Amino acid sequence: MSLQNAFEKTCYQLSVQAKVEHKTAQLFDLHIGVIEKDFQTWLDQNHIQHWGIITAYNPQSRQLSINENQQRSHQLHQELLQQKWNVYPTTHLDPDHQWPDEQGYFIANIPQKTLLTLASQYQQLAIVYGEINSVPTLIWC
Repeated sequence: MSLQNAFEKTCYQLSVQAKVEHKTAQLFDLHIGVIEKDFQTWLDQNHIQHWGIITAYNPQSRQLSINENQQRSHQLHQELLQQKWNVYPTTHLDPDHQWPDEQGYFIANIPQKTLLTLASQYQQLAIVYGEINSVPTLIWC
């Protein structure tokens, strides 16, 4: 299977905190090219016009150790927080279980150009990008 097919089949699972106390986090399973109605409602309610998903795991699709990936992810997370982005955790799940789960980040209202710069910095081959009322799109770096 090609990398493009693998990335397009991946489930990008977004976890957002519930606004009501004692409720568990809400999960959205995002897929390339598929509109998820509840997710679109959440975007609207949270005034998110465009967004992106990125990981620091496995640069250039070379598998690193769990420890190396976690260190890279922590560094990316710190950078996103320093830049004051509104960030939520994501887990990238291969439905064929040929690739380990990757942790990443959903970034609200980040310009595509900024996300591509981060992807280059963290040696990623692709990002997921979307706008309200549109499908998530895989964008090659």
